[in-house]
Amino acid sequence: MAAFDIAISALVLWVMAHPGVAQETGVLRALYYIVFSIGGVGFSVPMGLLIAGLSVPSMIMKLMPKWLTVSGLALGIIGELSVLSLVIPSLLLLIPLTRFPSFIWLILVGFRLPKSIAAARGVMQQQPDLKKYLNVFRRSMKSRGELHHELRHRILALPGVTEKPNAGIHQDAFFVRGTMFMHIHGRGHCDIRLSKSDQERVLTEGKARRHRWAPEKGYITFKVANEHDLEPAMELIRTSHDYFAGSRSS
Repeated sequence: MAAFDIAISALVLWVMAHPGVAQETGVLRALYYIVFSIGGVGFSVPMGLLIAGLSVPSMIMKLMPKWLTVSGLALGIIGELSVLSLVIPSLLLLIPLTRFPSFIWLILVGFRLPKSIAAARGVMQQQPDLKKYLNVFRRSMKSRGELHHELRHRILALPGVTEKPNAGIHQDAFFVRGTMFMHIHGRGHCDIRLSKSDQERVLTEGKARRHRWAPEKGYITFKVANEHDLEPAMELIRTSHDYFAGSRSS
């Protein structure tokens, strides 16, 4: 983005240099402000984002010396603050403070960053705390398939529950005492059947959405999008299971 803005501002300068344009004072002034906005703030702001985006993960993973990542964060902040120069002219100095040091910083980064993925992994492997954090993070992030499998496993662990895969339009349908009390469309889209009183309570509390097609039958809809949704989903599913298993009255 920064390189693109510099290229555009250079082309506009080329246009300004043409004799026919240079004599038009109003047009020339307008083009000047365009060059200033694109080549000034239009450069320093995205450049600040780029430098900060390189500095933060490099600091966390210790891929570069601390002085280089800290200076990168400082440059990133200066680059973002330069946008204020559009309303506070005294802050125009922030643009060159971003522009020229950023080129030097990027050159230094090119020499100090690991030259390959394997080299970066080698640096990370030497840091036990970071390695432990990454392993915990990977374990906490389950794929949609893993979430679906975990959800099915929890539902089937409820007493007396049987499953009928690919039951019509339902990917998985679950029964207790011969009644389908819930089913799943796709990955994690749960339609759960409740008693009328439970349905009203759950919808009032905002714990689920009203079923699109059959709300009159007590159905509600809950979407399991990540691991944190599993327990709230199971709370609703257990309520449905208890009702249709006959352990509670409507």
